[in-house]
Amino acid sequence: IIVHHYISPELDAQNARLTLESRLDELGVTYRCEIVYINQEDWETGWKKYYHPMDIGNNLAVCPSWENYETDRKVLKLDPGMAFGTGTHETTYLCLEVLDREIKGGERVLDVGTGSGILGIASCILGAKEAEGVDIDPTAVKVAMENAQPEVKKVADFITKSNDDDGIVTVIDKFILEEA
Repeated sequence: IIVHHYISPELDAQNARLTLESRLDELGVTYRCEIVYINQEDWETGWKKYYHPMDIGNNLAVCPSWENYETDRKVLKLDPGMAFGTGTHETTYLCLEVLDREIKGGERVLDVGTGSGILGIASCILGAKEAEGVDIDPTAVKVAMENAQPEVKKVADFITKSNDDDGIVTVIDKFILEEA
């Protein structure tokens, strides 16, 4: 069994190692423990070299915020930061294709587990009058708000909330009841 444990640079790796070794000793597990230091920037920004503009459906393009992309499509500039949602994962890509096909203008969209805000923001860019993104991760909510570009806010309302605001169930109930 191989266990990889990533420890934030702010934490004490040696103390974590001693705790892990103590617990493994109590269990009578044979192990080899080594600490390898990696540059935190490697995983925080290294993925960016693989993230490039992509066309989705007939009308939409998703483009990293740090790149320029000349197209006549509606462009969603995105920096997912530490939140999920670049459009490259199959499920997100398929959802974006459905939004591209189905948004005709004036819709209300609820993006539960908004992550980077990609689905809610794409909905607004494609013509939805309102999108509400909710997530239990406050970092995701912050990233989604940062990704809600000024032009999105002019086109439609994109609101994000964390679980701490109203609770996700309350937000969903409110969203559904407002439609009724």
